[in-house]
Amino acid sequence: MLAAICVAILQSASLQLVAHGDASVQSSWSAQTNPARTILSLKTKVEQNGPGANLVESESVDIPLSDVAAKLPGLTQAQLNSTSARVRFRSIHDAGTLDYDGSFQGGAGEGSARVTLNPLFAAQLQRRGIGMPTSEQQVRLTLLGADFRYLDVLSAQAFERPDVDQLLNLLEHGVSVDYLRAMGALRVTPHSIDSVTRARDHDVTALYARQLIAAGYRSLSIDDLVRAQDHNVSADLVAAVKAAGYKAVPMNDLVRLADHNVTSDFVRAMAAFGYAAKADDLVVLRDHGVTPDYVQSLRRRGYNAKLSVAELIKLRDHGI
Repeated sequence: MLAAICVAILQSASLQLVAHGDASVQSSWSAQTNPARTILSLKTKVEQNGPGANLVESESVDIPLSDVAAKLPGLTQAQLNSTSARVRFRSIHDAGTLDYDGSFQGGAGEGSARVTLNPLFAAQLQRRGIGMPTSEQQVRLTLLGADFRYLDVLSAQAFERPDVDQLLNLLEHGVSVDYLRAMGALRVTPHSIDSVTRARDHDVTALYARQLIAAGYRSLSIDDLVRAQDHNVSADLVAAVKAAGYKAVPMNDLVRLADHNVTSDFVRAMAAFGYAAKADDLVVLRDHGVTPDYVQSLRRRGYNAKLSVAELIKLRDHGI
């Protein structure tokens, strides 16, 4: 009981610092509509000044204009388009609520903001073994839109339990609920918080992973997927290699093909001419400028018999 009381008191102190207008805390917002992209770009900034201050958080979010009323209750399309409108609106999340006060003029707005932290969210984090966030951490979680659903999906997809810093890292790196579900369903290894964050940072999508898996690469790790993506190993290249008759081409060879600008079109065209024996042959041919057009030009000049890879390279190197 004593521990519970202490937690409540500490959380209350954190709330007072951020939510009740402590002189050392400044919160502001600015926004701009973009009719061409039909979005509202909203930036919220929370600053703590004074001795020992270290709370400086800023978060920007793009909201479709059609979703503004639902996501920012109190703000209307008429106010966004007004030549001068006083506005008060909210952004409500399980981690906390942001109350905005200010004005809009000609599609641009600015004003002050107040952050109210939700003690139930902090208690839930601790109950789930994630840990009790500091007020600074919970402000960041609020700005990032953290909610209970996110925690539920993490658990349902059997990812390892994060600590507060890892949870923040996931959100700050744009790992959404949909991304967690999609990547979690793949069960790629390692099934960890850091690995899914790394995959997101390198633009590895679940669709990309599924395409590689469908092509026969069923034991890929996150490192494999990241490496393939970083080296522009496209799903189309993998499909072309498979269709050309190459069997179980190692990921290292696919990376080498991509690095040497061996494209899916190159693979298909050379296979049509009968050159589909080894991945190394494609690399050497590409490096020496032996293109499908060049092979076709040789055929037109009377080289009708299939030439070996070495013969093609020799002719090309000698300018024939």
